[in-house]
Amino acid sequence: MWPDILGFRDPDWQNGLEVWQLDCACFNCHLNSLSKNDGKSQIDIDNSVFHFCFLAEALCSEEAREFHAWQAGKLANAGVDLLLAATLPSLREAKGLAMAGTGLPYIVSFVVRPEGTLLDGTLLREAVSGIDAGVQPQPLAYMINCSHASFFKSALLHASNSSEQVRQRMTGLLANTAALTPEELDDSNALVSEDPEVFGRSVAELHRELGMKIVGGCCGTDNRHIRSLASNLVE
Repeated sequence: MWPDILGFRDPDWQNGLEVWQLDCACFNCHLNSLSKNDGKSQIDIDNSVFHFCFLAEALCSEEAREFHAWQAGKLANAGVDLLLAATLPSLREAKGLAMAGTGLPYIVSFVVRPEGTLLDGTLLREAVSGIDAGVQPQPLAYMINCSHASFFKSALLHASNSSEQVRQRMTGLLANTAALTPEELDDSNALVSEDPEVFGRSVAELHRELGMKIVGGCCGTDNRHIRSLASNLVE
């Protein structure tokens, strides 16, 4: 079970913090009422701390720690099993995330460019090695989201900007349906998507070829894309 919450940040994020907290409070209180066992099977509850993938809004480490600490702490107290920080555009914000202080396992998920960099230009290999070396406890794993499957594969296999460490620590992709950069998507006046069968086949290949354990959809996907992905995974 993956109950997600999307946080909207205005340009003056500090003034918008109170609104963010009130919105999150409603959801976090609901988590307290969820039973983690329905009597038949164990239900693992994850919650995602999302970020819009625009580099201009990337926070420095200190700002990121302050901004994310409140929600991360509330979610930990609500009893979630895992925290996911998604759509991160920069290394500096990822290093400042407060999830490492909750005691819960957590996953860090970046947005990448095809040449194997984060949106801020940090090499993917430097981002993973820097966080693994500088944050304790380390993330459980890393993911990519809000990126097309072709971007993901190109970045992960890049000869110089990726590394064997990256490939070992990377566990999945939540893929966009458009092979466009965040800047291009931001300027688009219409939803850019691709055929669900193409999407399902290309993302399922990442599981078979690269061993990705968590795969799913991000921008542009709907139930048709997820059904196609599920079908391709069981073939």
